[in-house]
Amino acid sequence: MADPRISYFRTFKEVVRQKSFSKAAEALGITQGTVSNQIASLERFFGARLFVRTPEGVELTDEGEIALEAIEATLEAVCRAKDKIAALSKEPSGRVRLSTSTVPGEHIIPGHLKEFKDKYPKVDVVVRVCDSKEATEHVMKGEADLAIVGTDAFVTRRDVEIEPIEVEELVVIVPPDHELADKEEVSVEDIVGEDFVNREPGSGTREEVRKYLREHGLDFGHFNVVEELGSTSAVINAVSRGAGISIISEKAAKRAEEAGLVKAIRLVDRPKRSFYMIKSEKPLHTSATEALWNYLLDVFRAKEDRD
Repeated sequence: MADPRISYFRTFKEVVRQKSFSKAAEALGITQGTVSNQIASLERFFGARLFVRTPEGVELTDEGEIALEAIEATLEAVCRAKDKIAALSKEPSGRVRLSTSTVPGEHIIPGHLKEFKDKYPKVDVVVRVCDSKEATEHVMKGEADLAIVGTDAFVTRRDVEIEPIEVEELVVIVPPDHELADKEEVSVEDIVGEDFVNREPGSGTREEVRKYLREHGLDFGHFNVVEELGSTSAVINAVSRGAGISIISEKAAKRAEEAGLVKAIRLVDRPKRSFYMIKSEKPLHTSATEALWNYLLDVFRAKEDRD
């Protein structure tokens, strides 16, 4: 019997992650039939059934759990060997899986990634934009090599490296015709009781706003929360159509204000929030991940020195 290919191992891991043959096929860009054939080949190789169907999808059998452990160890060994070989040429190469929350993903990272790619053409960066909790979990679960997030509140392990990279203000945004729109600044007490558009649980912005309110003896219960939305862009759109007010990133607020969507108002005590970069202990391609990590650290440290 022919030995399985490395690509079959990656397919196996994706099925485990997605708990679905069809979703794994979509994520990998191959057909469901190809996924089924590769899993069948692995089952013949191991001489055991590796998955069992459930109402929620597919789950590993006991034999599948043993196979997963061996497959993960094999893939890790192969990736590390590739990294060592790539390091011999002293030119970083490979793929970096970057998970980022919405504000960094939409307002901070895009321009830097283009410059990075110009400098390191053999490195491919695959970006997933989600909320801070998901991005942090991606690194801790080995599903991402780096994450850039709006809070460190969701880091629960010590075997990841974390660095603060940028600080910005949180500001209030209101519809352009709101009664507060002519104000240059307000106190948090001025907005208590307002209709409020919030980010969803897991958002770094939401977590940092929650901390800020708590410092003033307040919480989201002191507002009339009308919507909880999955991105800063969605919050801005909701505020622009008059759904309520919100507190968001200054960078996102400034761009929205320039577009005439909202009015941004500073808070009198100038609350700050930090963005963080998190690195996996075991990145997929070490040389590529280290190159991006060091490049972004240099970019943000240079910006801090200028400021």
